[in-house]
Amino acid sequence: MLRSVLNLGLYELVLVFKFTDVESETIRQIDIYKNFVLEYGSKVMVKSHCRKVLAYQIKGFDLGIVLHLRFEADYHLIKELNTCIERDPLVIRCISRKLR
Repeated sequence: MLRSVLNLGLYELVLVFKFTDVESETIRQIDIYKNFVLEYGSKVMVKSHCRKVLAYQIKGFDLGIVLHLRFEADYHLIKELNTCIERDPLVIRCISRKLR
């Protein structure tokens, strides 16, 4: 489903996942969110993903996998993405912001 180019804004999304030792699980999670954004006809850039020691416990976890995405989106994509994130049991924290 392609959206109007005029309504697109640049967004940044930081997701913190529960830590897992299985590399394929981490790659699968990155692909899920990357492909979700690409499905809507948007450009996406995975800036980084890495294992981090958290400054404080989040939902009982001291260690997490941080995924940092930048992408173009409109309000409808952000709404759908937030719904998907809320339903994902592996996401322990999500921060998103509009860049322009």
